[in-house]
Amino acid sequence: MVAQGKIGDDKLGRALDRLFAVDRATWAFQRARSDLKQLVYSLCVTSDGAVPVHFKAYAGNQTDNGIHLETWNRLRTLLQRPRFIYVADCKLCTEKNLRRI
Repeated sequence: MVAQGKIGDDKLGRALDRLFAVDRATWAFQRARSDLKQLVYSLCVTSDGAVPVHFKAYAGNQTDNGIHLETWNRLRTLLQRPRFIYVADCKLCTEKNLRRI
């Protein structure tokens, strides 16, 4: 039995099952401008890239810089510690994000 909040085979298996079961055909997309992203997808994996740990799809009008802080907080809760390596693109580098992290 894995303690609440710890990563174990059962939790990872359930996450993979949910990822596999996503019905991508029902996702709705909007396109108001030619440069508008249709979908923002956040995926966090283990350091070897083999196991998804967290994922979330966002509407196309969501900015990348707003996603990083939410993702970092979710990982911190999942791992139950603030010390881990979080690799991101340049959209992480906002004053708000860096001060919080």
